[in-house]
Amino acid sequence: SRAYATREAALRGVKNVAFAQADILKLADVDVQFDLIESVGVLHHMENPEAGLQALLKVLKPGGHLRLALYSKAARGDVNVARSRFADGAFAPGLRGIRAFRRDLIGTDDHALTSLQGTPDFFSASEFRDLVMHVQEHQFTLPQISAMLKRNGLKFLGFSSEAARNALRKMPPKMAQRRLCDLDAWDKYEKRHPDTFTRMYDFFCV
Repeated sequence: SRAYATREAALRGVKNVAFAQADILKLADVDVQFDLIESVGVLHHMENPEAGLQALLKVLKPGGHLRLALYSKAARGDVNVARSRFADGAFAPGLRGIRAFRRDLIGTDDHALTSLQGTPDFFSASEFRDLVMHVQEHQFTLPQISAMLKRNGLKFLGFSSEAARNALRKMPPKMAQRRLCDLDAWDKYEKRHPDTFTRMYDFFCV
């Protein structure tokens, strides 16, 4: 990802950007603070996601904004069915095992498994491995996220995903305005529509 970003910046003549790589848990050693930090699809793969969040907060400027994206437990139901199929040891995590696993899923009539074939991740070996064969993954509910934000002094500002925006468009304006930053209301909505956040809870907080 960093190599790609470096190439794109050079291609477009962008010079006011610096690229670096570091351990999230050691970011405090960098001695720099940021107005905006984006951590998309990262914390839920750490051993302790909240420890990762706290490390990010140490380098976030007062009043700075944080964008997070975390897996929804409700939306990962079909993925979890596939993960349990992998967990029995029938498929190795290498390229040959990935291809064999995909062939196995294509041959099944289990809807929970065939639904994965409609995702872009299914068709890339690396993305498929991340989807159902990752060695460490945490999944969240909205009450868990709400509690974690409160413990760390953060205020939820709203979702940035297209799925959330589509949901709000379908609501009466007054209802949408009330629900915009209300995680309890979003939790009730997700219980009725568990596939809403299949691409992760993607949200801003401050």
